[in-house]
Amino acid sequence: MALEFLSLVPNLHDKEVLEWLGRFLGRIHAVGATKPFAERPVFNLQTFGIESRDWLLEHASIPTELRAAWSSVAEQALADVARAYERTGTVNTIRLHGDCNVGNVLWREGEIDESGNVGNGGGPHFGDFDDAQRSCGAGPVGALSVR
Repeated sequence: MALEFLSLVPNLHDKEVLEWLGRFLGRIHAVGATKPFAERPVFNLQTFGIESRDWLLEHASIPTELRAAWSSVAEQALADVARAYERTGTVNTIRLHGDCNVGNVLWREGEIDESGNVGNGGGPHFGDFDDAQRSCGAGPVGALSVR
């Protein structure tokens, strides 16, 4: 079994690399649209706004001298978000990689055939090392591939 480190950053100045990343993201989104997440929290005003605000207040996370001002600003922000949701109307959601940035893309060089398929495991490998670290509890996640 060979261990190979995936240490290359994609060259974002290379048009072929950008097209490849775009096709790959398109495929991820197409697959993500086929069914909902089984265990991901819903990102909405209630779960990420109101519940987060309430938790901070209930757990004395806001210094006493700032609590009134902070609560006032939080209320204004939540009201603005509520209005934005109202203006938007119904939104269809899909599973997708919500933290897609160059730091979460590992790139390996590989051969591309006429169909756009990559040989030898080349191309993008997406991860989310922040989430993986929190969910695994195993410390920093290494960027490696086992063959």
